[in-house]
Amino acid sequence: MFDKVDSIIIPNYHNYWVNPLINKYLPGHMNKSEGTLILRKKGKSVFISHPFYFKEIKKLFGKKLIVKNYSDGITYEKLLQEYCGKKIGFNGKYNSVNMLKCMKGFFKGKKVKWYDVSSELDASREIKTTDEIKNISKACKETKTVLKKVISKLKTGMTELDVESMFNNEFKKDGFDTAFCIVAFGKNSLS
Repeated sequence: MFDKVDSIIIPNYHNYWVNPLINKYLPGHMNKSEGTLILRKKGKSVFISHPFYFKEIKKLFGKKLIVKNYSDGITYEKLLQEYCGKKIGFNGKYNSVNMLKCMKGFFKGKKVKWYDVSSELDASREIKTTDEIKNISKACKETKTVLKKVISKLKTGMTELDVESMFNNEFKKDGFDTAFCIVAFGKNSLS
């Protein structure tokens, strides 16, 4: 994965979207924390945290990652320049053109080369760690449990939104978030 780059930048701003790669490196609810993950060829990975999440991220991952926060664009820019190196990988599959343009702007005047490493990142997700396998198994078990509960409560006249709400509420009761929930009846269930 690091054949041609010193680091890989993975921005994560959940108000807009959650980068799927963050799940591999920041497990659980922390994958919704805003910031930028820098995977480095040499040295520990770095998470540049939005100030709102800094203390929580530092507490949970301070031994695994270098955790920094920023108070403004200048601080953020300096941190990126300090930890990224001269050859930077980005995920062309999930980063918008605007996001890449913005990232490149933080290195204006610096001799930096950019590489699309999306295929390498995709390949890294194919091999699951023990923790990822545990989490997938846990999610499958919880999904089966919630399905049984919701099916037992179904009644004629319920809307798709009613059933979706039931699913979301059952997951929340057990302390889980849902990535998405699709409920479709009748003609809506046809593609």
